[in-house]
Amino acid sequence: MTDSQLQFCRKVAAGASLSAAYREVYQSQAKPETIHKRASELAAKPEIAARLAELRAAADDEAIMDCREARRMLTSKARELFANGAPILQLVRALDALNRMSGWGTKANQEAYAASAPQDFRYLTDDERAAEVRREMGLDD
Repeated sequence: MTDSQLQFCRKVAAGASLSAAYREVYQSQAKPETIHKRASELAAKPEIAARLAELRAAADDEAIMDCREARRMLTSKARELFANGAPILQLVRALDALNRMSGWGTKANQEAYAASAPQDFRYLTDDERAAEVRREMGLDD
């Protein structure tokens, strides 16, 4: 594979159209139809197509967030919201998203928690609930 072909592949993988990548790499002044045809032919070559697939797959791997990273971000955001005294609704939304991602919101988990949770939790004051959330999140000072 030539250096120009590698540059073409990199530009396409970075988001350029086939024609734009071809025009830039080969500094072509040809008509748009000609550039489109040549770029398509180049991209259809087996070694070019394979390299484009490799680069796109690598870009996808780097761009996609895995569940562990998402849970870590949501946990961090929930802690930040709580520590900064954000409205409780924002905190609840962040925790709800975390719960759903972790599968904690399933009926079986809810039933297991309900069996072990103190029955008087719903009667706690807002300050007591906040203290309980802070304790559960490990934010006690």
